Parts: sequence; structure tokens; C-alpha cells
Amino acid sequence: MSPRCSRARFVPHICVGGELCPTHASEADLALLRSLSDVQDDFLDGFDWAALAAGGGKGGTLLAFHKCRGKAFVVKELSPSDHEALLRLAPAYVVHATRHRDTLLAPFFAHFHRPSTGVHYVAMGSVLPAPVAAVAAASAPSVYDLKGTADDKTLLYEGEKRRDVHKRFFNVGMRVCDLASRKCCRPLAAAADVAADAWAPGRRQYAAGKQHARDVRFPLTAPACAWMCARLESDAAFLRRHNLMDYSLL
Repeated sequence: MSPRCSRARFVPHICVGGELCPTHASEADLALLRSLSDVQDDFLDGFDWAALAAGGGKGGTLLAFHKCRGKAFVVKELSPSDHEALLRLAPAYVVHATRHRDTLLAPFFAHFHRPSTGVHYVAMGSVLPAPVAAVAAASAPSVYDLKGTADDKTLLYEGEKRRDVHKRFFNVGMRVCDLASRKCCRPLAAAADVAADAWAPGRRQYAAGKQHARDVRFPLTAPACAWMCARLESDAAFLRRHNLMDYSLL
């Protein structure tokens, strides 16, 4: 049975889905961010641990969405290296996030450890648009995962979900088919496309979606563009100062 959740603020724990989870050294900093963002300390009380599932990323870590008092959150499993990085960077990150309240960096609200499994987690504010239902109800919605890197991809294109089909280094057949499709004459390329679809169904659609995500353009007004560029420049400067080439904070 899960331990009873304590409300004592001086105890370095947070209640997550009925379990008392120890928080880390970053708690004092992230509690400030919760306060500034009007997120209550009990925001994870009703979290459903069973909702954790693979998020589709290459790292393979689990995540789940959670709602509390009209706000949306993401609870994500941390790899050991991500856990150590958050411990190290939390104070500087909170300084940046409080000085630049319009930062585009994901808002981190809790960093905790689940004793029953030994796994570390972070709870973030969801950066998905609040009216997600409106996006899903669009006649032909398209949704992208954009990081400004080669990992940009299309999640949903004109209402059709794009399944992740990664080209791993050991998948020789897929690589040969891809190469033949790009380099050979049209009849051979067409045959290579057929072979690729049989070898790895969905791979060509996934690859096309990645290319489309790199090429897609979004119209912005001049003021909106200036605001976005200023935020990106400020956040990128923070990442450079801390030698972070990882885009996962964005």
C-alpha cells in the first residue's frame, strides 16, 4: 500500500498518485517556479501511474499527461544522465526562467524519485496548445515535433498519424532500399520503394514527414516574428552558456 501523503511543507517529499516521493536538491528552486506559475504543491496528487507509456522518443523513456485545476502537465521518466543534468542545472535554469518569464523553455515544476521502482521523474508544464480538442477537430490537422535539428518530424499530417519507423544502423536492408530509391533510375527506384514498404512498413511516410517538418513554413506577423526570435535567442544563449547541445529543454 502506498504511504499516506503528508501536507507538511518542510518535508522534502511530494505526493504523486498516492505515493510519497522524495524530491531532489532542485526542489527549493522548482517550488519557486511553481509559485510564480500558480501551480499548487499538490498538483500531482491525482496522477495515474498506470498512464505512463512510451512517448515515441529514441530514448525509450516513459511519460504520461496529467491535468489538475485546468492546467496540463507531463510527467516524464528520466535517464540517469538527464537526472544528473537537472540536479546540476536547476538553479541556473530557474534564474533564467524567472528573469525571462516569456521563455520558450519547458517549465519544470517537480523533480522526484519513486521509491517503489527507483526511477527518477520530472513533472513539466505541457507545451501543447490548451485547446487540443480544437486541433484534433480540425478538418485535416497537422502536428509537428520541431526542435530545429535533424530530429524534426511530423506527428500528424492532414489527419493521418505518422508512425515512428527509425532507420537503425543494423538494418542493412532498409538502408540499401533507401539508397537505391534515391540514387537509381526510376524503374529500380520504384522497385526499391516497394521493397522498402515490405521491409519496413511506414518508413517512407515517416522519412517524408521528417523532410516536410524541416521544410514547413508558418506565417507570422512582423511583431510576432520579432518576439519569437528574441525568445529563441535568449533561450539559446542560456543553453550555450551551460554547454547544452541537447534540445530536450525546448
